[in-house]
Amino acid sequence: MQAGCEGGTWFGVSSKFAKIGALLNISQPTVDIRKHGRGHLVTNYLQTELDALSYINTVAERQQDFNPFNLVLLEQRFGLNMHYTDSHLTDCSNASLMSGCTIVQ
Repeated sequence: MQAGCEGGTWFGVSSKFAKIGALLNISQPTVDIRKHGRGHLVTNYLQTELDALSYINTVAERQQDFNPFNLVLLEQRFGLNMHYTDSHLTDCSNASLMSGCTIVQ
């Protein structure tokens, strides 16, 4: 398969787990073909029973394995929750944005 076209999706919805995932690539002059495809970040999230924050923390631990991206995850679990990570940043600590929202940088 062509580098950068390994499958997955950039946007998806799971009615089974009441989740939405969106992947936004960060533009860069060249793509490192040794890194993993990013599209599976969304499909894996939609298929797992992990809550969004647990999943995004798992992704944050491996963010160096991917070319730069922004990942936005929403879930309907005890209210609507939104979580975000930006692989371009090196500090992976949690910071609360507001009730029901988290950013992982």
